[in-house]
Amino acid sequence: MILSWRSLYYASVMVTVLVLRAQAALAGQCPPGYFSSDGNTPCGGCNPGSYQPSAGQTSCIPASAGYNVASADSTSQMQCPAGEYCAGMGNSAFTGYCTPGYYCPAASSSATGAGHCSAGYYCPGSSTTAMGSGLCAGGYYCPTGSTSVFGSGECIPGDYCPAGSTTSSGAGQCSAGYYCPAGSSTAMGAGQCDAGYYCPAGSSTANDSIHQCAPGYYCPAGSTTATAASCPAGSYCPGASGSPTSCPAGTYGATMGLTSPTCTGSCQAGYYCPAGSTSATAASCPAGSYCPAGSGAPILCPSGHYCPAGASVASLCDAGSYGSSSGNTMSTCDGQCAAGHYCPAGSTSATGAGPCNAGYCCPAGSSLATGTGANDACVAGYFCPQGSSSCTANVCPQGSYCPTGSGAAITCPAGVYGSTTMLASSTCSGPCQAGSYCPAGSSSATGMGSCTAGYYCPAGSSSATSSPCGLGNYCPAGAGAPTQCPAGTYGATANLTTSACSGTCQTGSTCPAGSTSATGAGQCPAGHYCADGASSPIECAQGHYQDATGQTSCKSCAPGTHAAGTGATACDDCAAGTSALAASATCTSCVAGNYATAHSASCSPCPAGTFSGDSAGSCTACTAGTFSGQSQATSCAACASGTYSTGNAIACMSCGTCDDHNPCTTDSCDPSVGCVSTPGSSNCGFDDLGFSFDGGSDAGSAPPDGSSSAQDMAAPANQSTGCIYAGARAPHSLTALLALVFFALLRVRRRAR
Repeated sequence: MILSWRSLYYASVMVTVLVLRAQAALAGQCPPGYFSSDGNTPCGGCNPGSYQPSAGQTSCIPASAGYNVASADSTSQMQCPAGEYCAGMGNSAFTGYCTPGYYCPAASSSATGAGHCSAGYYCPGSSTTAMGSGLCAGGYYCPTGSTSVFGSGECIPGDYCPAGSTTSSGAGQCSAGYYCPAGSSTAMGAGQCDAGYYCPAGSSTANDSIHQCAPGYYCPAGSTTATAASCPAGSYCPGASGSPTSCPAGTYGATMGLTSPTCTGSCQAGYYCPAGSTSATAASCPAGSYCPAGSGAPILCPSGHYCPAGASVASLCDAGSYGSSSGNTMSTCDGQCAAGHYCPAGSTSATGAGPCNAGYCCPAGSSLATGTGANDACVAGYFCPQGSSSCTANVCPQGSYCPTGSGAAITCPAGVYGSTTMLASSTCSGPCQAGSYCPAGSSSATGMGSCTAGYYCPAGSSSATSSPCGLGNYCPAGAGAPTQCPAGTYGATANLTTSACSGTCQTGSTCPAGSTSATGAGQCPAGHYCADGASSPIECAQGHYQDATGQTSCKSCAPGTHAAGTGATACDDCAAGTSALAASATCTSCVAGNYATAHSASCSPCPAGTFSGDSAGSCTACTAGTFSGQSQATSCAACASGTYSTGNAIACMSCGTCDDHNPCTTDSCDPSVGCVSTPGSSNCGFDDLGFSFDGGSDAGSAPPDGSSSAQDMAAPANQSTGCIYAGARAPHSLTALLALVFFALLRVRRRAR
């Protein structure tokens, strides 16, 4: 069994105590570890926390600060162990452990012992020296009083902290080309800077955006500048390049420091540029391949094409040739197109695009579906099916025709016939014979035979019932055209076969040739008459009319009417001044001296006192001053001097003596009115009546009192004698009557004088 130093210490103390006690007992004194307060009382042992190293003492000594006495009857005090402390005096045991961050050597009397742990070291609780438990961990820093191996934390980014560092920047900046994140413990930190980036001294990241490699340069891992290495020719380096990138195939890079994948540009047409090329004509395109601009490798010439050396495009094989294999170097490729077929440019097989079109022939080497394009249509009179190699391959047979370019024999159309071979038009040998019919493909003019009775077949007919015989017609067998039913008969149904048609026309109607009903053209129209069995209506003669239909005779025009033309449906009235007897074609004009009103059968004489000219519709009265004394007068005679008439007179009347005994007037006989008094030129006075007249030159002026003048008031004195006053009006008013009275009184007065 191995004893600790503390056990050995206690064992030595106990031996010493026992020796001292034995000595004290021999001397009659209280031994060490005991005391007697007055020297007489029995010895008592020192309590824990106190001790007495000497014999014969009257008290015990309390344990000093930093010490303790664990047992009773102790003769000495014991140091507080390192890492612990004993606060105050009289301790029987240690007070506690040293505070973390501090260190406590033996006999420490406080929790902070001798003070802080040294910088670069750390002291957890119960540390006994200034270096505590050892150096601060690498990547961390420990100021004085650190309690953990990680001290106050990680070393700052960009710096590094070896073990025992005392500050956050430790030993200083990270080495150039390396990066040190927080907590780095060496100058090379976490390692080299990433490729494509650079790290100056003190870098904290491997690839931050502000430290990208410059465009046109590349930066291997661990680079220290943005232009670590210049991009070589044939390569490009965008920003942040870690190594050069070869210019892509199809491009070239003629200079250093290029930055984009387009490099210097595209490879020249007719050449190809592998990746990393430094010239636009890096490699010439070989025959059998083609290289468009920007080619990175030769492209094998495809089938249907050819490519000479240095070609930039694949060219189509010649028209009329074909190229079934790839890599051809000549325009004829693999040879001529097969006969009967055509090969447009770029064909890939000997049969090219297929067989020659029907109607054409294709010799070997043809490039078009219609042959070589020069007179390769099938010859007229022959036909060439699809894929023909000769233009006279097949003779056109009878009943068919073959125009130029025929792919097959065409049957002669229905209605014509083809009696020979090698016909070239659709008319073949000509139209089928009238009365016969020819279906399609007929080879003789009579085709399949005669037309069926009840039908007709014009030239070129294709069926035995080509055209039904229409109404009003009949068609015997073999008819080439319909025949009208004879006049007087009718054909009410189609397909009649004999001239009897449907029968005889109905009495009272007309049936012209081709009539379709028993009433034929219908009832005889107005203005006509129809005898039994008539084939057409007969117009009514002049002077006759017929206003009804279906009649067998016409009517005579009534007196006073006429019908000037034939076929009248009504008679026209004679106009005034004309007349007509029954059945008249025209109206006769009345001669002078006669008249007729409208619709008159004869003219009438004008009575005496009237007259008329030719074609008069009425008689005209003789005007005033004229007369006619007998009927049928053609004019009126003027009245003789001294006579007059007032109109419509059969004789004139005598004026007699015209004298009104008025010195102011002149009296005369007017043949149209009788006696007339005309005012004179002398002055006439009427003083006795209280007014006067100025008989000057203006005989018609009004009297001074505004009454009517004598002229205005004059009136006939005697109708039977015809005497009147010139300018007088008939006594139709009170004024005129008063004037008469006035003049009568005046005459009486003059006579009295």
